[in-house]
Amino acid sequence: MKRRVPLSSRAGLALVAAVGAAGAGEAGLRALGLPREAAAVPFLGPELASEAFVPDEELFWKLKAGPGSEANELGLRGWMPRGPKGPRDLRIACVGDSCTFGVGVRYEESWGVLLERALQEALPGRRVESVLAGNPGYSSHQNRLLFERHVAPLAPDVTVLYVGGWNDYVAAVGRSDRERSARRRDRWRSLRLVRLFAREDAGDRDAVMEAFRRDEAPHGRRVPLPDFDENVRAMIAAARGAGGIVLIVLPPLTEASLRTHPIAHEYRAATRTIARDAGVPLLDAPARFRELHAFAPPELRELPKGEWPCLSDWVHPNEVGHRVIAEGLFELLRRDHAVLFVDGATAPGAGIDAGGGADARPAIEAVEPAELPLFEAAGLVIRGSGFARPGAFDRLWLGEAWLRDFTVVDDGRIEARVERALRPGDHLVELITPAGLVRSAAPIRVRAPPLRATIGRADDQVVIEASCAARPDWLVTLWFSTALRPEPAATRFGRFELAADPDGRPPGLPAAPFFFHRLKLFAHRSFCGADGAWRERIELDVPDDVEAICMQAWIVDPDRQGDAVLTEAVRLVVPRER
Repeated sequence: MKRRVPLSSRAGLALVAAVGAAGAGEAGLRALGLPREAAAVPFLGPELASEAFVPDEELFWKLKAGPGSEANELGLRGWMPRGPKGPRDLRIACVGDSCTFGVGVRYEESWGVLLERALQEALPGRRVESVLAGNPGYSSHQNRLLFERHVAPLAPDVTVLYVGGWNDYVAAVGRSDRERSARRRDRWRSLRLVRLFAREDAGDRDAVMEAFRRDEAPHGRRVPLPDFDENVRAMIAAARGAGGIVLIVLPPLTEASLRTHPIAHEYRAATRTIARDAGVPLLDAPARFRELHAFAPPELRELPKGEWPCLSDWVHPNEVGHRVIAEGLFELLRRDHAVLFVDGATAPGAGIDAGGGADARPAIEAVEPAELPLFEAAGLVIRGSGFARPGAFDRLWLGEAWLRDFTVVDDGRIEARVERALRPGDHLVELITPAGLVRSAAPIRVRAPPLRATIGRADDQVVIEASCAARPDWLVTLWFSTALRPEPAATRFGRFELAADPDGRPPGLPAAPFFFHRLKLFAHRSFCGADGAWRERIELDVPDDVEAICMQAWIVDPDRQGDAVLTEAVRLVVPRER
């Protein structure tokens, strides 16, 4: 493919910027899946429209299981514990909506999993298990049903409530969530034949949406404030009744959201009152986000979507926001519930009963290969002992990635499949066992993908031919600079090596998130082919005083923006005209 562009052009990166006769008629409608639940249970928002979700009689919708899905048996995201709680288990129930689910971030980047991993690191002699008990669009009404009926029986030691952030005060379409549940419990109305001919009058959904943009709710809110108060207090009681402690997160919003929907202040105030009355520690996430936001330069004070550095849009935390919330919750637990940090072992592997007693843990002796390819699916062999014992371990991690696809071949061998693109760097293998954490001694290395490039001339143009390997239909953005930076900038996608002014993060804030849209470098974007190969021929007008052209590619899955990686950088000396 041929491109001819001036090197001085500026281009931003649009991040790529994630459900008799009557009996025969009833059976037929069920077979056809009619009436469609998305139409029978209308809401503002895309929850039921997404193919990732399926209708649920009790909770309205849940995550759809299937190939490529992270759904568990409850229709929630990620892993969840099975069976009775063991003596060293520390279970965390993370209750909420899309902000708990982790819209826009990897499963491993969600605050619930980050909290789990931080506690597991601090308590290597225990098994820490988190449940992401929430889905996009869930209200406190759905949270309460889910928690009381399915999550409280797991006896969580810690329950974190991140509720009331948006969905509760969204305008109802036709009726509130409580009223809708009451109607669905009516067995006669639950018959599909009846529902087909007696559709609920949902009103004009578009008109309701337009009213909500003015912070109005013609049919009331999905969860009126008294119902919200009742739901949160009921979940606190259920969590304590199950023997656990409770924390509450005060949900953050952008200032623009608060100006548009001031009713949010009422739900925030109710949350504070509930926490105070119940004696529940409250994490003031808005205050923590504002602390970081205070460091933002003027051009980042309010992004087109979101708010630097913690919010990706009007309500959802980005990877930085999730980390801030997880760190805050960890601090609250350290401060108010120090008893949780009494560990059964002082280090990974300590106190192992090699005889197979109650404290027995498997042992990792070797991992092959020592280096994994970045984009190609790869096999992983873990050698050691104690793998086949019933209940020896329940989760396998490679660095920060949870590996779901593995087989215990025998007592001394595990075979795993690494399907996803890992970030460059060194990664340890970890087994989460009933007696705590088991970790490999040697890491597995993942290298940044190479960028191959040649430079030449055609008439008065500099011609660059570049190529790299990725995955079919992934997006590749090739960045150009005239120099490399003295020290690469650490990003969540690897090390960014090109010199840029302005940079991808504000000066003096090395821990700030790296935003590619801040870069004022020329960028060329195109997609990989069906074979996963990317090749481009680019002609450039290069000023006479430019001695070298430096390039680096950013490769991203357009459907999963968290899956992305930076290639190695290359420096090409500009050939002079003959």
